Amino acid sequence: MHKLVIRIIAIGLFLIGLPMGQAWAMPEILTTAELQPGMVGVARTVMKGSDIVTFDVEILGVEANGKGVHEQILARASGPIVDETGGVIHGMSGSPVYVEGKLVGAVARGIAAETDPHVFYITPIEEMLKIWDLADTKNKTEIKQVDLKTAVAKEAAAQAKKNAAGPEKDKAAKQAAVTETAGDSQTATAPSVQKAVYPLSTPLLVAGFTDASLNFLKEKLAPFSLVPYSGGVTGAQSAVVQRNATLEPGNSVAAALVFGDFTVGATGTVTAVDGSRILAFGHPYTYRGNVNYFMMGADVIGAAGSLTNGTKIASFGNLIGRINQDRYSGIAGVLGSFPSVVPIQVIVADVQTGRKITYNSQIAYDEDLLPTIGAAIAYASIDKTIDRQGSGSAKLSFEIMTNAADGGIMKRSNMFYNGADVGPIAVGELGQALALLCSNDENESDVLSIKVKVAIDENRQTASLLEVVPDKMKVKAGETLNLKVKLKPYRRPAETIDIPYVIPKTQAAGPLNLELRGGGLVSVEQILLQQSALFGAEPEVKQPLAERLKNFLTANKNNEIIISPAAPPLMTEKEQMEAIQQVVQQQAQQPAAGSPAKPAAAPADTVGRFETKYIIDNLTHVSLQVEKKHS
Repeated sequence: MHKLVIRIIAIGLFLIGLPMGQAWAMPEILTTAELQPGMVGVARTVMKGSDIVTFDVEILGVEANGKGVHEQILARASGPIVDETGGVIHGMSGSPVYVEGKLVGAVARGIAAETDPHVFYITPIEEMLKIWDLADTKNKTEIKQVDLKTAVAKEAAAQAKKNAAGPEKDKAAKQAAVTETAGDSQTATAPSVQKAVYPLSTPLLVAGFTDASLNFLKEKLAPFSLVPYSGGVTGAQSAVVQRNATLEPGNSVAAALVFGDFTVGATGTVTAVDGSRILAFGHPYTYRGNVNYFMMGADVIGAAGSLTNGTKIASFGNLIGRINQDRYSGIAGVLGSFPSVVPIQVIVADVQTGRKITYNSQIAYDEDLLPTIGAAIAYASIDKTIDRQGSGSAKLSFEIMTNAADGGIMKRSNMFYNGADVGPIAVGELGQALALLCSNDENESDVLSIKVKVAIDENRQTASLLEVVPDKMKVKAGETLNLKVKLKPYRRPAETIDIPYVIPKTQAAGPLNLELRGGGLVSVEQILLQQSALFGAEPEVKQPLAERLKNFLTANKNNEIIISPAAPPLMTEKEQMEAIQQVVQQQAQQPAAGSPAKPAAAPADTVGRFETKYIIDNLTHVSLQVEKKHS
């Protein structure tokens, strides 16, 4: 990611520079030590559109919460604005409070529902100002191996030509896009309006996700102590990348991790502005410290909710800067400085309905959250397109543009089946690939874009191996053996395919048992090797990223038939199941801190791979005799 440069892949993009407005500077402040109960002042906020209004504030006192915990100012709101809303509501957080013309702090936290909703807490401004002094180390990686500008131009031209020929033309022309390179001009699709009712501390609001994909996102974000909530959708609008935007205290502002056809973000109020620096919210958003999020303008449509649980309804506006700090006392950002971003495009085709939809979103680069958010967007795209309980088969392929892969692109495709919901299974490898890239021990990987294509078939596309007939029973090391393999697809007539297999050149004379299995299955011999290494194994030496990527990309696929020599004696089906169950039980009993050693991989020249149009769900064997070579 080029430092301080936003890159979003799109079609027909241009940058609109809006005129420079008034530059705001920090006013005088009033510290908690100078406050007295009974002092009165005003708070600035927006209740509709972008017009700033005020309501009255009375200081009730200062609460000291113990060592290491910030003080909070207890206050009461009054006046026509809060009478109309029934008290302090969501979206007011961050609203600056002034006493005697001096800045005191930000509206931050409400009180329990059973108390007076006009009573609230203010985060002291002296605590918020400390955020500006914190180190900012994010958004610093640089592209070294990929000429993104050329790649974007070629991709845009190819996509435009494709769109012009198909029914997706109108949709594609409207869809998201953001990438700004120096001197380039671009626009973007804005996320939709957020609408939700939550505690005053800003929740992680999402839009565009189905119930199932939202639950998936909740589960995957749980380790980060982040809980997303559906924010609702009331419309969409165009946004521009606005280089010279200004904000003033009291304006609405949005912090977003994702925007486009899917949105993850929240709106609040600007507390203070000093040149290009801003403070907002008065409380954390994701509470992840030094961050790399989108700063966007926001327009308030109105307010809704009950007397004790109201909320502003606000739509995201222009992309105006970068949120770089997310702390207990609030968030901070820089206007005109844009975050590194990962554009994601997901194209989903429903085989039964013929429906095909392209989704585009932009993800603010965070190497901890990218794997989860990328996979969740892909799953949500599947769920929205097929519009049904997601059982069936999926063929998914993805391309990740990254400097960590040879040639700058990481590609992988596979097939998946699940009888309940194929979506989470199908996007698993995408999440794994992103997790590999984001766990680079040497340096931070550049992830420039993600492209996903998925075909969903409600039918079960699995097949079992019924019979294997070799063209000869006696073979020689190094020669090619032709195998006629009979497959039985689920609820369809049997099919026969021809598979060539080269006998290993190092194969010794004597009996040879070949194992044929689905690529998603592990051979019994591998399981037994793993069983023998479960206890007392030396820790595995961690592989370099390049080697881990290679192993991942070349891993067996579920729709492949894998052929390899099997160690005799062959087990009966019952013996195989017993061995597998025993290993699984032993693995479950191992301490969480230890991981079993991986089974030794078969030499590459002994394994044959044959791709089919089915997910192969079993294994079988064939016995041969290897003859001695004549001298």
